[in-house]
Amino acid sequence: MKRRSRTREKRFALCAGVLAAGCLAAPAQAQQERPPQKQKVTLPALAAQGFEVKATINSYLVLQRGKDVWLCYMLDTRSTCEPAE
Repeated sequence: MKRRSRTREKRFALCAGVLAAGCLAAPAQAQQERPPQKQKVTLPALAAQGFEVKATINSYLVLQRGKDVWLCYMLDTRSTCEPAE
């Protein structure tokens, strides 16, 4: 009887250890797989850097400063800008 309880204790300890290791490894893996987040750029930030509006296309503004060109999607309350490729 004691032999069975020791075997069960060992199995339980092994299962608990494997479960704990899996739980600790999963968050680290998830962080490595995430793509890097792009920094959000807004129209006021680009305007402060000297970009000028060169054209409008539907809800987009085309901003340019020298060779740098950005497209800004405009909403009533906010804007999001990305470099034109």
